Amino acid sequence: VYAGQGVIEAVGTAFIISNHISDNDNSYQVLVTEGIVKLTSPYSSDEMRDQVLIESGYKSQYVNGQSPSSLTAVNVTKAMRWKGGVIEINNLSIKEAIAELDRYHPGKTLLMADSAHFDLVGGAFDVNSPETALVAIAATHNLTVSNITPYLRIVHE
Repeated sequence: VYAGQGVIEAVGTAFIISNHISDNDNSYQVLVTEGIVKLTSPYSSDEMRDQVLIESGYKSQYVNGQSPSSLTAVNVTKAMRWKGGVIEINNLSIKEAIAELDRYHPGKTLLMADSAHFDLVGGAFDVNSPETALVAIAATHNLTVSNITPYLRIVHE
């Protein structure tokens, strides 16, 4: 699988790739749920590559043009809850939580408030109701969700 400038190669396995878009960069997370994968990411202009083998129960991530991170252990059962219809958000900033919910909703959600002043959020939400989850998370911070179009939502004070 090619994701950004990285290559994730399966070796009889199952894995999840997540693209996390921030203001500064795109980062890609590779979480292995079964077997082993080889993650290759170019890290310099001369196309030198850095590789890491990821075994089941571990994850790595990379930003285009940088080496993959060191391996981190993960709870595979929790990470796979989306397959059972649950979006799990644990100790994320409100900006990160909105980005996670956006993966399950068409269009884009914009946060029009200074996210530095908000506590971390968490919860388990129905994958079929990301709008309800967004409204609940916004309400915990006295924010409002305004639907501008079916594809544009704004979270604001």
